[in-house]
Order: sequence, then structure tokens, then C-alpha cells
Amino acid sequence: MNQEDDAEETALPSAWYEVPSVLHMMAMLRLSRANSLLLPKTSLEGYHAKVSEG
Repeated sequence: MNQEDDAEETALPSAWYEVPSVLHMMAMLRLSRANSLLLPKTSLEGYHAKVSEG
């Protein structure tokens, strides 16, 4: 580790790492929400599947 480095130099890459990190988290939340909307609801959630006769 170099003792002569300024704290500002090491903080900049950390800030640039946060941007893709936050974007990844937002994408995962949206995918999770989309997935939950696509899954059929269970009877525990107040939804009863209708079986068609015929």
C-alpha cells in the first residue's frame, strides 16, 4: 500500500463502483416485481382458481 496516496484518489473509484451497484439493485427489484406479477396467486391471498367445465 502506498502511503503517499491522497484519500481523494481512493474515493473516486469507490464512487464509480456505487453507480453500477445501485443500477444493479434497481434492476433486480424491478425483475423481482415483474416475476411476482407473473406468478399465479395462491388461495391464501384470496384468489381461487376457476376450473372450467367442458
